[in-house]
Amino acid sequence: MDKASFVSQEYFDLITEQEAKFILDHAEKQLKDILDTNLLIVSRSTTLLTLAVGLIVGLIGFCINRHETLHEWDELSFCAGWGAVYIFIIAIVIVQNFIPKSYLIPGAEPKDFFIDNVFNKTNAAYRLIAIYVNEIVQTQVKINYNKNTNDKRWRLFNISLFMIAGTPLVFAGIYGLSTRLF
Repeated sequence: MDKASFVSQEYFDLITEQEAKFILDHAEKQLKDILDTNLLIVSRSTTLLTLAVGLIVGLIGFCINRHETLHEWDELSFCAGWGAVYIFIIAIVIVQNFIPKSYLIPGAEPKDFFIDNVFNKTNAAYRLIAIYVNEIVQTQVKINYNKNTNDKRWRLFNISLFMIAGTPLVFAGIYGLSTRLF
């Protein structure tokens, strides 16, 4: 049986069926929570994207209206136009969280249980414990993979959030620059 480093032969020899089942149940709960976090990330990213798109539409509308009214570009239209570009960049970062990501889900295909390492022993109790331990190890692999995926997505969300929070400073900087140009 291929065991991860955290399942030494000593532990494998001592673990009971009930203990293995208990550990597997808790590992599956952890995996489910990590998968639910994926939904939370997408939900929050959707809210942030909605805000960003609303700002972009408003700023572009302002630019068009201002240009149509004045028939020229001024500091405010320049500021709104470049502000829309800045918010668009934020939207691109946010959209990365909507690109489908692969997640490893609980459970295994039945064919994965019929392996020589499990069925080469005639002791049914050993086989059951070996199956549990194999699933514990595989669930840990899934937890690690999914946590890594979520961590990357949280980083993108946080970057976007900080960029949105910094928008007033960016607009002030753009406006300050535009007053020198016009």
